[in-house]
Amino acid sequence: MDARALIVEVTLERASIVEVTLERASMMVVLALWRGQGGIMEEGLLNKLQSFSLTEEEDVAIDFNTEDIAEGLEECVLSVYVKILSEKYVNTVALKNTMSGVWGCKDLGVMRISSNIFQFFSKEEREIYKILFQGPWCFDNSLIISYRWFKGIGVKSVPFDLVQFWVHVNGLPRECITKDMAIKVADSFKEWEVVEIRE
Repeated sequence: MDARALIVEVTLERASIVEVTLERASMMVVLALWRGQGGIMEEGLLNKLQSFSLTEEEDVAIDFNTEDIAEGLEECVLSVYVKILSEKYVNTVALKNTMSGVWGCKDLGVMRISSNIFQFFSKEEREIYKILFQGPWCFDNSLIISYRWFKGIGVKSVPFDLVQFWVHVNGLPRECITKDMAIKVADSFKEWEVVEIRE
């Protein structure tokens, strides 16, 4: 399960916080923060991070099976990967609060995966459906691309290059409002899924 973060305390001269990422049946430990006396050490942080390496003892793959991550898999069943198409920093709390209101979700959870990719967790299938199929959605004037999580997909495999839009063609003469004409208009696009005639 790619990009599922767990925070773990380890001992290395001083306490360090590490992020554990599960990927291809092994765990990769990445140093996230080095703590110095009385707080975070800013000076020399980069040097310490660059010189950090695991000992032979620590540099091992940890095997696990589905039972070990069953609880996490269950949580992810009702989740959606979301990418915000923006180069600006996205505030997680603002994103959660804004989109919870827009989507009408009561108890939405969110986890940041990268600077503009998040995973939203719901308790109801109807909320997931709304996020996926009643868009397109925007946050802070930036388009949102959403993709349903399923077992075995890691965020690196998600095709964040497709968003569905409804295209309304208005003001046509009555004789042009036919299913055949709608299909001709749809064929002018590279891909399309469905056409509707609304009176």
